[in-house]
Amino acid sequence: MFFLPKGTPVFENMKTIHLNLPNFLDKLTSMYFTGYACFTLPQATAFLVFEKGKLSVVAYEEDGRRLLNLDALIGLAQKLLATNTASVSAYKLSDDLSFYTDRLLRSKALFIRKEIASCNMDGLLGKIRDERINGCLRSYTDDRSSLIFYQEGNPLGFFHDGSFEIETTAAESQSIASSPNAKIDLYADPEEKDIKRINLLEIVNIRKLWSYAEVQCQN
Repeated sequence: MFFLPKGTPVFENMKTIHLNLPNFLDKLTSMYFTGYACFTLPQATAFLVFEKGKLSVVAYEEDGRRLLNLDALIGLAQKLLATNTASVSAYKLSDDLSFYTDRLLRSKALFIRKEIASCNMDGLLGKIRDERINGCLRSYTDDRSSLIFYQEGNPLGFFHDGSFEIETTAAESQSIASSPNAKIDLYADPEEKDIKRINLLEIVNIRKLWSYAEVQCQN
């Protein structure tokens, strides 16, 4: 299942059994929060990226299928109300790191779950450089993850567990890549070059969406 490096923790593994999603989002907005919240659900995950209290993108993934924004919020609301075993964590990020995390969640997967041990890494890095790829190379094990962001085929920096800013050192990424059974994914940024980071909470009536999901859950 897809997961991100953890960033700088605000809170971790908070149970959601009594969580009201609109109130939760209001809280992060009032905190002027920049970073992401991650919901861990049965067979699913959801990521909500914020920039200065504005909800810029929501991604919901279940059974290998990713939904974005309105569809993702609907999927998250329904899943939260259908389970009592979910949890949520939130991690602060810098503006730049939040921006590139936003783009990653919108990205197209060029390939996923490729074992590093069987991969020609020199050839792959050459492909990223020669094709001037804008995107992200993700290396990971079952419990660790590292991201390398690329712009026009050139590495911009790294996102590791505990990061707040984009990192310039590769030690953690190299450590993960050398782990047995480590895997990599390669993502290309969305084709739109200048995605405007809107506030979904100004577009989606989250309280109405939540109320509708409650009714559906009771039926």
